[in-house]
Amino acid sequence: MKIINVTTELSPFCKFTRYADNIKHLIFSLKLPVHTILPYYSELQKFESELSFKNDEFEVFKVSRSQLSKEVFFIKPKEKFFVKFSATELGFEQTKLFSNFVIEFLLHSEVKYDIIHCHNWETGLLPLLIKNSPDLKHIKSLFSFANIDTKGSFQLNQLEYLETNIIEKLQELGNLSLLKTGVFFADKINTCSRKYSQEIQTNQYGQNLDPFFLHRNKDLYGIINGVDYGKWNPEKDDIIPKRYSINDLSGKKLAKSKLQEKFSLPQDENIPLLIFGRRLIRQKGIELLLKAIPQLSEQKIQLIIYGTGNDKYTIQLNELMKNKYSNIRYQFGFDINLAHLIIAGGDFVLLPSYYEPGGVSSLFALKYGTIPIARKIGSFVDVIFDSTCPHHDKINGFFFNDFSVTSFLQIINEAKDVYKEKAIFKEFILNAMNANWSWKFSALQYLELYNKLL
Repeated sequence: MKIINVTTELSPFCKFTRYADNIKHLIFSLKLPVHTILPYYSELQKFESELSFKNDEFEVFKVSRSQLSKEVFFIKPKEKFFVKFSATELGFEQTKLFSNFVIEFLLHSEVKYDIIHCHNWETGLLPLLIKNSPDLKHIKSLFSFANIDTKGSFQLNQLEYLETNIIEKLQELGNLSLLKTGVFFADKINTCSRKYSQEIQTNQYGQNLDPFFLHRNKDLYGIINGVDYGKWNPEKDDIIPKRYSINDLSGKKLAKSKLQEKFSLPQDENIPLLIFGRRLIRQKGIELLLKAIPQLSEQKIQLIIYGTGNDKYTIQLNELMKNKYSNIRYQFGFDINLAHLIIAGGDFVLLPSYYEPGGVSSLFALKYGTIPIARKIGSFVDVIFDSTCPHHDKINGFFFNDFSVTSFLQIINEAKDVYKEKAIFKEFILNAMNANWSWKFSALQYLELYNKLL
């Protein structure tokens, strides 16, 4: 089985979103000869590579294996480089160019690939182009996307170079986007969680694409992005004050104490410490938290809010903090050392998302024994188990359903009650830390999906 990934970002070469890390971990976790091709940006010249192929239009460079122990190729137009892709007219022109170059690369490659794994809207044209190429019809396509927020919309007149039969197929799709094109023409499609793959088939979360996901539901899958337990693991973490494990939780207690000290909160282990360390955007539930803060300020809890995001919400937070709450702190920004301390030192992590394709905040929290209080939505449903779970050795968090302050505060109160029962709360912690969401687990699911393609 020979697989080629096509992406516009890949760690350590170029990272625009966390998805770049996901692809790196996937190709490393697969015990297969996986190759990857991505656009050659000018910033990538610092990485050692050699010319592998060229023609009158484009050049392909093979990256030194010392950079990454897998085959990676950079592709670019002759005499210029690609720039970061965007959902604009220029971005669409780049996408067409990049997609055509990839097709030419496949046609001339000595390796006969079985599967092309296309990532996100920037590669949405490729499944269609593969199907339209007589010499590449043996290649099966998998189209993966992180979420459906960015669709890569375009007009048919931007596709004049395509053959008539392709344009006719695209016309059938109505309002056009590269995301929709990938979804419609790929042999299999997948996103970041099983639950999210079901939700996008509904009018509530499908963003007008639900008819297409329903049409493809037999070929639609959801695979959780794994966690790099080499970096995010309290047993190996050199950033936190003291490492800890399920056999010795003293390091977690120390982390809480240090976190309280850093934010000038009373160092009282009997007061539950809640954390919200996420992007400050509506999708992550910041609106619910803002509305809940006045009531939380009157409760016997501590709350640390940490992150960056929409100016609208940072302004509101700064205004609220003028009340000088004795038990609530807010810090704008991101620092990796503080992020580790917060995830280790918190008792609970607040995850009140409006929707959640495949965020890893819950997975980090579970590994560090920081108990999720989450809305029952998206990827959270795949990894968090509340008291309704029949398997008591899996119960590791709390759920609320309605996107309302009342429901949010109610579940926080329930969590506080459990926190008082130290023996029961310790079971939550141990269950959480015992869960395994490593990339090895995710890679096995991808391998199953690849086999279904052949």
